[in-house]
Amino acid sequence: MPLYRQSQMSDREGIDLDRSTLADWVGKSTALLEPLADAVARHVLKGQALFADDTPVVSTLISHRG
Repeated sequence: MPLYRQSQMSDREGIDLDRSTLADWVGKSTALLEPLADAVARHVLKGQALFADDTPVVSTLISHRG
């Protein structure tokens, strides 16, 4: 959910949370969780096989052929 919407939701509950505060929290959380993400990646890459979901995803990119 976008940060501006989270900020609006908190405002409706009477809690003043600026988007900049939420963005700071996201940035700090990212830095704190990076070692965990690295450990998960190492664990996954140690396996003999890597399985992935091949469900098609519709792309919104517009091809500019000319």
